[in-house]
Amino acid sequence: EYRSAAGNHSNRELNPLGLVAKDGTLYLLAVKGLGDSPIAYPLQRMKSALVVPRPAHDRLDFDLDRYIEASHQLSHGIDATLEPKVIKFKVAPEWIYHFKERPLSHLQEIHESKNSGDWAVVTVPLPVTILLKVFLASFGPGVEVIEPQSLRREMGQWLAQAAARYSENLTP
Repeated sequence: EYRSAAGNHSNRELNPLGLVAKDGTLYLLAVKGLGDSPIAYPLQRMKSALVVPRPAHDRLDFDLDRYIEASHQLSHGIDATLEPKVIKFKVAPEWIYHFKERPLSHLQEIHESKNSGDWAVVTVPLPVTILLKVFLASFGPGVEVIEPQSLRREMGQWLAQAAARYSENLTP
């Protein structure tokens, strides 16, 4: 028994492919039929589950790790596409280790200056997703998007709106 984000209840028979943790939520990655694309079902929306007396069908063509990378951590494209764009941003020295330890893609490049206090420049081809915006914003003043200009503008507007909300409520 499953409840959608809109609150609609339904019964679904699913073929599980794996469990994925993302942003503190567990998802059952599953398909309805063997040829279907995987769907991530948040576990908190499941009221109950039963094991159906039929064997699950292995999807030999499915690799969970590759799927997670290809779906950009199960995120959605902002412009409804997942076409990669070259994302270029500066990172403060105290934050660059995040990008060294957990690259955004195997194609990520980090250009560091020989001067220890200078910011590094990260270049990586990625689709612009909601998750990418949230991730970059989580570094606050430690990341500055350079390209594409559309993402730079969006991030600037987004962060300016957030800063305005905080500055309105400051008391001396």
